[in-house]
Amino acid sequence: MKIIRFLPVVIIPLLFACLPKKPEIPMTEVPAGQLVQALEQRLRSFSGLKAMAGIRAVRKDRRRSFETVAVLVRGQERFRMDAYGPLGETLVSLVWNGETMVADLGGQRRVIPPKSSGLERLLGADVDPAELCAIFSGNVPAASLGPDSRVFCSGTGTCVLETKQDEKVFRVHPAQGWESEATVRSYEVYRGRSLVYRVIYGSPETVSGYSLPRTIVVENPDKRMTLTISYSEAEVNVSLQEEVFTLPGEEGTDR
Repeated sequence: MKIIRFLPVVIIPLLFACLPKKPEIPMTEVPAGQLVQALEQRLRSFSGLKAMAGIRAVRKDRRRSFETVAVLVRGQERFRMDAYGPLGETLVSLVWNGETMVADLGGQRRVIPPKSSGLERLLGADVDPAELCAIFSGNVPAASLGPDSRVFCSGTGTCVLETKQDEKVFRVHPAQGWESEATVRSYEVYRGRSLVYRVIYGSPETVSGYSLPRTIVVENPDKRMTLTISYSEAEVNVSLQEEVFTLPGEEGTDR
């Protein structure tokens, strides 16, 4: 009887092991120029974003949500986020002026060096500030469109762009039909073989002639981290002045 009870434990895994694996869709390398140029053109077509959003962050078993967040982005070189409480008070501010990033958490202000782990602690991923501008605007980082980019496509029209820059590897997945409108479904950033973060764009909507994803998910499964941005209102290609990307009294910020 013990042998009979033991048999399913051995046989069932063997049966599943013998099942044929789902074949991978073959992909063939194609010239990268057209896709790279299309993505570069989309990057250049974006100049500014002024939006209201809800943000939800999950890291392991810790969750935090902000129902009202103002997001300002100018090109690929500046951004600002202000999270508000139910009475309109500012809870968190994060500002990057192209050179310096400043975080204000409940009145405690400090400078975050770009190469430090401070941004990783805030967002759950080691994201370069310039890459955040791309994320907020539904684009890909400029570094992912280097001269050594390679593109692989399948017979079904699915393509992937791969670029290596120093220790980073970018994998960009454009939406089908990118020849007419170069929008992006998702992309991943790796350091070696380790996934740094993945971005998934959803619910695209055309605003002032620009296709903006209404939902943005940044995730790292290994760290059990997910950041979800949901735009409720958005203006695209608006003009934003330099002073918008500074905090009052920023010159006296603690370092």
